Amino acid sequence: MNWTKLKEVRELLGYSQGDIADKTGLKQKDISLLEAGKKKFIPLEYILFLYNQNIDINSIYAESLPITVRNDNNTPNAIDENTGVEHIKNTQILSPNNTKKLSPTLSPTQTLGLPKVITVAENDREVISLVSAKSAAGYLNGYADPEYIEQLPTLRIPNIGHGTFRAFEIKGQSMSPTLHNSSLGIGQWIESFEDIRDRRIYTIVTRSEGIVTKRVLNRINDTGRLILISDNQNKREYPNILLDPEEVLEMWYLRANLAFEFPEPDAIYNRVNDLEAKVTLIMDQLQHRLK
Repeated sequence: MNWTKLKEVRELLGYSQGDIADKTGLKQKDISLLEAGKKKFIPLEYILFLYNQNIDINSIYAESLPITVRNDNNTPNAIDENTGVEHIKNTQILSPNNTKKLSPTLSPTQTLGLPKVITVAENDREVISLVSAKSAAGYLNGYADPEYIEQLPTLRIPNIGHGTFRAFEIKGQSMSPTLHNSSLGIGQWIESFEDIRDRRIYTIVTRSEGIVTKRVLNRINDTGRLILISDNQNKREYPNILLDPEEVLEMWYLRANLAFEFPEPDAIYNRVNDLEAKVTLIMDQLQHRLK
């Protein structure tokens, strides 16, 4: 991966590789490897450092974009005469704890911030990492580890839209008949619990329940809980789950589903099909008799 812009940013900021290492907690060797294009991922610590310096991370990932610096005031966009860097107004800045700045009345549990790791292909476009049922347990420990994410298989889904996506294998029948066992749910990252749309389907990575795919009711403002609901009508086997937002590590809004098996039609549908077949045969026999 070509991260040569990182060197350009460092020089614009007037830092040495040692300075960056001190500010991020990374090793100077890792900074050197990043700038040499020998690392596939930018570590989270480095991304947070860029945000704290007001560097627009999108301008790092996209070769076609100039390096831009965010500016929260209402002054017009301007080009710095000394550096040639464009300052963009009215862009949100992330705080050092990887969350959006919150209003005094908004609970810190309302935000999830950015994904810990983003997978990028050689053309600087994000690819979709796939978390299979077998790797689900490992993902709970490795979701923030670039080396672990790098080992996951990836896939591409055309025309899925902009955003950060991840694919999770659905295990079990809790979401039947909507989602079936072994299908793949393609989820889009959401930054805040406020983005939850009631009764939509999400894959939630949790400390207590593991990785689950459920419909979600957001009742954080009312009761401080999320309510996770299965589509399967067997509520004895698949009861609703009350989840504290502090238990949520990641949350992905389901945008697509790849199914590899198709359900058998129900009994009523079978009887209608049988009746339709009989009517078709009777009509065919009548047409032959009339000829």
